[in-house]
Amino acid sequence: MSADKVPALAARAGLVAISSLILGLAACGGAAGSQTAVSTPTQVTAISPSPTQVPTPTSPPMPVAAPTPTLQPSPAYDGMNLAYAISAAQSAGETPYDVGGGLLGILVASDWTVCFFAVDGSSVTFYAAKSCAPDPNSRSGAAPSAAIVGTLVGKDLQTAETTLTVGRYGYAEIGGGGLGIIDPEDWTVCYATVAAGRAQLFAAKSCSSAPAGG
Repeated sequence: MSADKVPALAARAGLVAISSLILGLAACGGAAGSQTAVSTPTQVTAISPSPTQVPTPTSPPMPVAAPTPTLQPSPAYDGMNLAYAISAAQSAGETPYDVGGGLLGILVASDWTVCFFAVDGSSVTFYAAKSCAPDPNSRSGAAPSAAIVGTLVGKDLQTAETTLTVGRYGYAEIGGGGLGIIDPEDWTVCYATVAAGRAQLFAAKSCSSAPAGG
């Protein structure tokens, strides 16, 4: 090889070496730039669902008792026509019964008058006669006690008259049909009370009560 070609070869070799160095550096740079970035995972906070609100159990409403029906106060039936008294009692929520009369009892209520009445719970009993005027057998005297008069109910009228006469008590006999009271021993004291200073004895052939108007 000629001496003039050696410097040229040496220069070419130097260029090749420099080129290789530059390519090597570029390759390293490219490798560094091509690294894949690893992203940090995002922290996810789990949100718990709100618990469903359960309604507080309530006690069932207490049953309301039906109001107890109340009866209206009984009117003053004394002296009232029996038919009207029956209607008034029914309007007041009472069940009417009647006692009085002779052998046939009470047939037409409008022909009779209430002389006395007694209320027992929701029922009322009318003691009726053709007239509430005292019978001629009545007599004057002292007023007996209610206890004495109470013992006369259920006895025949003749026995009641004797008891009061012996005690010198006054009494009024009320009851009967159109003919009044004829034979006291055939009549029964159904109701007795003390009023107007003497015993008031209501008598009938039978003291059995019957549905009024029936």
